[in-house]
Amino acid sequence: MSESMPISETRSEVIFRHTRRMLHERRISMPTFSQSVVERYVRSVAEAARCVQFQLVGDPFRAATANAQKLARYMDPCIDARLPVDLEEAWVFSLVEPYRTECVRELAARYGLLDVPLPCCTADDLQSVGRLSREFGRAIQSMAPLIDDGRIDADDAPHLDAALTHIRGLLAAAEGLAARVEAAKAAAMQAQQKRARVVAPWKH
Repeated sequence: MSESMPISETRSEVIFRHTRRMLHERRISMPTFSQSVVERYVRSVAEAARCVQFQLVGDPFRAATANAQKLARYMDPCIDARLPVDLEEAWVFSLVEPYRTECVRELAARYGLLDVPLPCCTADDLQSVGRLSREFGRAIQSMAPLIDDGRIDADDAPHLDAALTHIRGLLAAAEGLAARVEAAKAAAMQAQQKRARVVAPWKH
């Protein structure tokens, strides 16, 4: 694994930036978002291991409001309340698309990695092809302002981060689809070998 590039935001700040953008652009309320986070957190973390205590009983409206306030405290830069590591997965997976993928992509890039889905976790091969097509279009679009003068240099500084983000997205989509094809190829070879073992005895 290569050493990651210098970063100015903390990991939590990256997550909060994508969260704020999602809440604003999709008009999603904090209580609605917090409900999803709480449900995922409760499902994925054993009760004895939970370091965050959410309100799970009583009046649903009051519980949703209290839980939303708890999440909002984590996002408030004026309050010294750090996002617990065990809450990160539930938080990120509660982001709707494309904010979830963009957030995961940035978090992976901090380690110098691509966010390539595992073959077993890809729900729909058609979606994988669609993702590759979308990421290709975004990468090409993000490159347009960089090459309008025929070269990529320091003058393109305002557009470099966006281009890198979309190029990494394209690479991740391509790697994910390649993994699906490799898995299908391996399955085909196994099936062929199994048929050969069944037919072979009849040749004697």
